[in-house]
Amino acid sequence: MSSIELISFSPSIQRFADVVTLGNRSWAVKDFAPNVPQYVQIFRPENKLHVKFAEHVVCEDEFKYALLANNCTCPGASTLVTLLLHTSRGQ
Repeated sequence: MSSIELISFSPSIQRFADVVTLGNRSWAVKDFAPNVPQYVQIFRPENKLHVKFAEHVVCEDEFKYALLANNCTCPGASTLVTLLLHTSRGQ
């Protein structure tokens, strides 16, 4: 089964226009292919409102804090994930 991933590319104080554009893209994909799961990445939790119809929303701030919280129970977890993400070389 295929899926669609939508990512917002403005990490600085995510402008409202970028969030609305991402929401519109997500909405258009949902109308065109309603059975395809969507994975949407946003930067701020308050912007989840604009992509509420996507099945899977990943908020970068929430992910970062969850990773740091897991570091308390499993020391080195955040270092491992960070190194895996930064040392991978895409083709």
